[in-house]
Amino acid sequence: MAPSEVLLARYDLSKGMSAVAGPLLGMPLEGIWHTSIIVYDTEYAFFGNAGIMRFPPYTTQFGQPLRTQVMGTTRKSQDQLEEWNLEQRHNENFGPDSYNILVNNCNHFTHEALCFLLNNVGAPDDEAERAVAVVRREGELYGLVSPRRGVHQHDLLALHGPRRPLFH
Repeated sequence: MAPSEVLLARYDLSKGMSAVAGPLLGMPLEGIWHTSIIVYDTEYAFFGNAGIMRFPPYTTQFGQPLRTQVMGTTRKSQDQLEEWNLEQRHNENFGPDSYNILVNNCNHFTHEALCFLLNNVGAPDDEAERAVAVVRREGELYGLVSPRRGVHQHDLLALHGPRRPLFH
């Protein structure tokens, strides 16, 4: 199998507003990221209530990504990725009912998919950790996140954050 280029696409869900709000929250923020991977001329992303989905590149509801980054090349076939996606769905790692804004979101899927395709090389460390701090801070401010109540997903549908250290 010939190597296939693997891209990381980053969409800013805040449409530039996080750069303005970041200083008000006490931290620089480039974006509130939705991430996906592009490989084999297909974009793969994880969505709540849908699970892992495929699209022609750059045709999701988020428009054009703010940044696209070459992550490397893979020798794994598209069939191998599709099989991995099915396993993730059946194991409920990234199935339609497994989305959680703080602990299992699109950024987690992207990281795990990159690890699979690139032999344990995940997404780079950057703004994602800051973004989750904002989600948690905003959630606490509005009573959406608390140690007693947990996270109420329906109140935080547009924001993402990690379930474990997302980027190593």
